[in-house]
Amino acid sequence: MGLTRSSLFNSFGSKDSVFEECLRIYTQDLSEAETQRMLEEMGFLRTLQFLFEFVTARRPESPLGRGCFLVNSVWEVLGNTAPVSKSVKQNAARAIKRYESIVKQGITEELLPQDTDIRLTAKSIVTFLYGLNAMAKLERSPSKLDELRDHFLKSIGVRF
Repeated sequence: MGLTRSSLFNSFGSKDSVFEECLRIYTQDLSEAETQRMLEEMGFLRTLQFLFEFVTARRPESPLGRGCFLVNSVWEVLGNTAPVSKSVKQNAARAIKRYESIVKQGITEELLPQDTDIRLTAKSIVTFLYGLNAMAKLERSPSKLDELRDHFLKSIGVRF
């Protein structure tokens, strides 16, 4: 391919810049606008299921089972003061905001109780996704992961 370490640094300037660009490309598929589009087209439950699958779907075809790049990045930079940790933490905060809008839609569609704590539920979903990412490295069966997902959704009050 002819790509050398020096050509990467000449193009990006640093390892952090390379990482930042990878993170930007990876997360652009999950923009807030894209989430809104999915909510409008698929509704609350299917959007939420799709996003859970996004975190776990790459497992069967990944021989190393490394998992979701964003979730793994959060684990790597927890407590870290490196410049990249700021953008990873910002992406994690945006994820919580994204799930807040999804939870609001679930309330609107009456698939979640009206008294649902929106922020706490969004944080619970993100926390579960982080754990599901780790579990998907051990449990590679999509049906078993779906079973975990559905159990969690029921536990936060989702009506199927």
